[in-house]
Amino acid sequence: MFDTQRRRKEIGIRRVNVATIYEILLMFNKKFCLLVGICAAVAIPMALVALNKYVSGFVYYIPIHWYVIALCIIAALFITALTVTLASFRASTENPSNTLKTE
Repeated sequence: MFDTQRRRKEIGIRRVNVATIYEILLMFNKKFCLLVGICAAVAIPMALVALNKYVSGFVYYIPIHWYVIALCIIAALFITALTVTLASFRASTENPSNTLKTE
């Protein structure tokens, strides 16, 4: 949401230059979904190592399956895409003359 507020003028200029709402939403979503992917690639191995080290002291434990991790990544991507889409949609449907007045 902060990034959308900060780039409101850019969105207004893109809208004046005939960019569609879909293109603007895709621009923002691509950036943030890539960020979530990079964070997941770094965090998952670290979490698995820490969790296996922690659980090794127990007699009984349930192993973590790959589909649980995949479900968590999908949930994080969905929440990120939904939040970014809603914030960007609000900014991109606003009248461009309102955002460009202060220049």
